[in-house]
Amino acid sequence: MKPSELQHKIKSEHGRWLCNNEFSVKVTGAKHFPQRSMFGRVAEIKVVIRDRTGIEAAHFKMAAMPNCYSALISGDNWVNPLYRRKGIATYLHKFKKTIAEASRAGIMICTTVYFNDPQRALLKKTGWANLADFTSPITHKVLCVYTKVLAPSHQKGPEDEVARLRQEHVHSTLAIYHRFAQVQWALKSIKSVKDPLSLVRSAQALLADAMKDLRSITKGEL
Repeated sequence: MKPSELQHKIKSEHGRWLCNNEFSVKVTGAKHFPQRSMFGRVAEIKVVIRDRTGIEAAHFKMAAMPNCYSALISGDNWVNPLYRRKGIATYLHKFKKTIAEASRAGIMICTTVYFNDPQRALLKKTGWANLADFTSPITHKVLCVYTKVLAPSHQKGPEDEVARLRQEHVHSTLAIYHRFAQVQWALKSIKSVKDPLSLVRSAQALLADAMKDLRSITKGEL
């Protein structure tokens, strides 16, 4: 979509809140979001909220993940200290959801510093899930990766259980073949080892395990 179309979408869904707070919203950036722009650059847009005097109250950016337009990366979130603790940050997340849905994205991704408790609480409040934490090799800060799934998640059905059982059977069968191969190698090497008795015992144990797995597959336990 064009930035002007996204801007109109935000106004149509959140116009009352903007009017009540005497805010204006402006969307700039890629000509067609989230598709890749010219010269291979990643498409990116910036959303800016200003008060009636023109002072910037808040802004954020969203970019398409390279080669996956269904995933949007959110970043550069900022709220003017004069307007903090007034619900603007919560509405920024509502704007993001509006943009993501209008852009037909299925998931949003963002990061925040581990010790930024207000931001982490806000992400949890607005439906984001903490996917993972890691230490940045550059800044040495602990960062948290958050995601918010918009598209319906895949619901597992009977066909998924059948596929899982088939996969387990394949792995079990391969394990049995591997054990039989080890037994075969042990029998061939029995003349060249110093302690053939221990090798025979190992082969017997491998064979017993293989037969046990084979009986389990036959009974349908795996």
